[in-house]
Amino acid sequence: MSAPSSVQGAAGIRVALVDELLVTRTGLVGPDRKDPALGRPLSVEDDAVQMCAAVYALPSQFRETGKSGIPLMWAWPWDLYQQGLARREELLLAAALLLSAVERIDRAQLQDVRHLQTVATHEVGRKPADGTV
Repeated sequence: MSAPSSVQGAAGIRVALVDELLVTRTGLVGPDRKDPALGRPLSVEDDAVQMCAAVYALPSQFRETGKSGIPLMWAWPWDLYQQGLARREELLLAAALLLSAVERIDRAQLQDVRHLQTVATHEVGRKPADGTV
């Protein structure tokens, strides 16, 4: 799909491409049939989203496939692999998958933020000098 004729210049083409990337990203479905950025990784080192992105990013001649025609690097269930796409669509899918991988990392870092809470305590049995309890 090329940029609309109403879009002028390189910046306009880029804006149209980013819009298309975001639409592609919004439509992604992971192995749990949910948004891949929201799904729980199977392990701490779960790189499945990145592996799937790499499959689409690689030119087809560099994808080693099994008997089913599915690339051996494909980390998700075979029915999620989209065969026969135009090269441009493969690259958009790769970029959208990488975007969701970054979102997952950002979300995990936000959840790992721990806030230290301090509690003012007084010595047991002694009243503070200012008379508060």
